[in-house]
Amino acid sequence: MSDTPANRDAFLERCLGHPVFRLRNPDAVEQALAQASSHPQWMLEVKVPVGRVADVAALTERGFRVIDTNVQLSRSAAEFSADGVAARHAKPQDEAAVRAVAATSFSQTRFHLDPRIEKSSADRVKEEWAGNFFSGKRGEWMIVAEDQGRVAGFLQLLRGVDGSLVIDLVGVLPGSRSKGLGRSMIAFAGQTCLGRAASMTVGTQVANTGSLRLYENLGFRVSGAWYVLHLHRGDLR
Repeated sequence: MSDTPANRDAFLERCLGHPVFRLRNPDAVEQALAQASSHPQWMLEVKVPVGRVADVAALTERGFRVIDTNVQLSRSAAEFSADGVAARHAKPQDEAAVRAVAATSFSQTRFHLDPRIEKSSADRVKEEWAGNFFSGKRGEWMIVAEDQGRVAGFLQLLRGVDGSLVIDLVGVLPGSRSKGLGRSMIAFAGQTCLGRAASMTVGTQVANTGSLRLYENLGFRVSGAWYVLHLHRGDLR
């Protein structure tokens, strides 16, 4: 592991157009700022467990903003029931459709909630995130579901270090929501990926009440929560 206080995120840098540093320890703010200071524009991000209020207070005094509260949920990956919507593994020819879903389906991510990030840049993060699956850069499985003959939802998954299934990204077109696409894709993943893994985990935003309701209805239960904070150069105190 690097001994630097913050890891530079090359993917986000490409999407946002300036360096992005992920702070590994809230106590290392000054070292991370020194690491970033040679750049004319930059962003630092850090996750802090919700119980560490003093850390959040110290970070906000330096100009960090609480952008999001991220909730992790978990459940057994077996014994899902679907709603009759057909889901399948993605094919290479699905890339354009999946990218289109990813570019138009998100509004509550930490990038969309940050007032310093343009919506077009936040949309690009999600489009490129999903697109990375098709170039072999991120994700081990991609599940899609169709509505009225077109791909209207996708589910991108990782293999957890503990053998679990990790929902990395899920999106459904606004006009195709409340039709069971998300439920069916998650059920299909539980049935076909990793040979019925012992557990499945997912992270979402407290602000995303629709996703929280879906996961709770599917039997997911909260297993962790973190504040997500961003600092942009222009907000430094």
